[in-house]
Amino acid sequence: MYIEERKSKSGRTSYRAVETYVDRLTGKRRRVSVTMDKKTNATMKWATAELQRKIDEAQETKTGKNITLAELLKEHAEYRRPDVRPSTQRAHADSIKRLVKIFPDGLLISAITLPVVQRSFLKMRDLSGVTVSMTAAFFKQSMKYAKRMKYIEDISFIHEMTVSGRPKTVDDVKRAREKFLTREELAEVLQKVNEVKPRYALMLEFIALTGLRAGECSGLRYQDFDGRNIDINGTITHSVPFSDKEIKTPPKTLSSFRTVALNNRAIEILKQIRIENLKLAAAWGKRKYTEKGYFFTSSTGNPIRFSDINRTLRSLKLPRHVTTHVFRHTHIFLLAELGVPLKTIMERVGHINPKTTLAVYSHASEKMHRDAADKLDEISM
Repeated sequence: MYIEERKSKSGRTSYRAVETYVDRLTGKRRRVSVTMDKKTNATMKWATAELQRKIDEAQETKTGKNITLAELLKEHAEYRRPDVRPSTQRAHADSIKRLVKIFPDGLLISAITLPVVQRSFLKMRDLSGVTVSMTAAFFKQSMKYAKRMKYIEDISFIHEMTVSGRPKTVDDVKRAREKFLTREELAEVLQKVNEVKPRYALMLEFIALTGLRAGECSGLRYQDFDGRNIDINGTITHSVPFSDKEIKTPPKTLSSFRTVALNNRAIEILKQIRIENLKLAAAWGKRKYTEKGYFFTSSTGNPIRFSDINRTLRSLKLPRHVTTHVFRHTHIFLLAELGVPLKTIMERVGHINPKTTLAVYSHASEKMHRDAADKLDEISM
């Protein structure tokens, strides 16, 4: 579902919620819409239900006896395709491959029971917990889709199923604790990156100061900066061709639309980058540098791909694995270390689920407790 803002001639604002679906009779993609006077959690919930009702009315239904699990998974992925990012589409494709492999061939969804599900997911016990959880989540979403489409009546088994991956090892726990950098580590890594790619170093420092996702940082445009704050309204994925007219796509989730206040150093970085872009455009000319209005660009004027930055980080052979996302977690860690409330941090980084934020926040708390204990040694009685 996506929202279109509309204004009448009198200046009144209304919102149109739009959903697309694949017509089962023709195979063509169609759309339904509803109009709302305001955009609140309540009206969004109503719009979601109303759109699904319209789709259900328009669709010709099947019975559960003539659709297999493999057919359902592919249909559900196709249904979701227009509304998710390329990376999510690839994740769905991977989940389908795993599910088709673990469930019996030709299994009808009408024959799925809790024992069948549990026995099938046991075959994934050697995979990581994250992989198993993502696959199970897609399976549950597909079954809910089947119920909405009236392919199956009872899906109570999805609420009773339990799944798990391989037990966590000492190395797994260690890696979980290494998803952020301390202040000292941040300064050291930025210095090393600056020696080979100064512009990459500025972008990584900016992420550490703002908590942006790398794609959000790449998609930051001049018009999104008002002098003190930045407006996060889109992202750049590494799979989007720069030849496309519009290379910026909507953010990851609705909560990702946000305004982030900047400190003085972050503002200084944006001003410095803007000046450097002007110099590049003047030095290289329009043939080599195409001005597209983005802050963090390569020498051609295209947004920097975070995959290129990750490649550079790997080439530095740092003591441990560091990616662009580590700098986003570092921002959470630094704010937690300063005692900023969890809710404020979540809003700043665009998290709707506290799980990820809380994980980094907890590690920061552990470090502060250790530091406090160390300082107690300095007290003499």
